Amino acid sequence: AGVFQNSSEIRNMLAPLKDIFTTTISGAGKMSEDFGIKVERGGRITLDENKFKEALADDTTAVQNFFIGEGETKGIFRNMNTELFQIGTSSDGVLKTLKANFDTKSTTLIESLEKAQKRLDAKYEIMQKRFASYDSVIGRLSNASSMLTSLIDAQSGNK
Repeated sequence: AGVFQNSSEIRNMLAPLKDIFTTTISGAGKMSEDFGIKVERGGRITLDENKFKEALADDTTAVQNFFIGEGETKGIFRNMNTELFQIGTSSDGVLKTLKANFDTKSTTLIESLEKAQKRLDAKYEIMQKRFASYDSVIGRLSNASSMLTSLIDAQSGNK
């Protein structure tokens, strides 16, 4: 799964961008579909080149006004610019929210890693002490075994 999978922030960012293409109306009352631009169900934006060329041939100014805007009417590009500015730079913008969430997750992961490292270090220290203790016991048992073997060999040799 990707980093952005199931990210509500990304979904929240895409919706207003898609809306720009479906709600922007030119001064002449035309919408994006009149210029060959269509937003498909999954959010993919397609361009019907023939329809766009036809609209451009019919009224170049209308196409220009639709994309750039005229007077108080904003075109798609101005609306997109406004929305992208909102997403990227406003204090409650999606990207700042997303960054804050990633910073929080990063901090949480770092804290979890540090705690896990401390637990691992403590476990290692316990295991190291046990190993040293077991090594000492094994050493004593080995010495006792050697001594018993010598005694048994000595007893066997006396008979």
